[in-house]
Amino acid sequence: MAEKTYASLRDWVEPAHPGIVQLLDDLVSLYTVIRDEYQVQLDAAFDRVSRQIGFVVTTTIPVVFEIAEGGRLKNIKMGAENLNDTLFQRELTAVFKA
Repeated sequence: MAEKTYASLRDWVEPAHPGIVQLLDDLVSLYTVIRDEYQVQLDAAFDRVSRQIGFVVTTTIPVVFEIAEGGRLKNIKMGAENLNDTLFQRELTAVFKA
């Protein structure tokens, strides 16, 4: 019978700092709200952009959300300079401002 041994593949790794865990929890909460409450409107916004430019758009768009105390949306802007003043900015920000 072959002997089984356990070999650690890494050196000791400190546990995650509670602040990192909280950031992950916050991101999961944001993504959950976006998926549950805005996904249908976001899909419609991408469809509107696709019709205006004449081909189907399948991509991810970086968007920056500034959240105020109490969890309210304070500001929304595009996450890349080249997306400012585009159809994507107009359609996507309209979804979240509504």
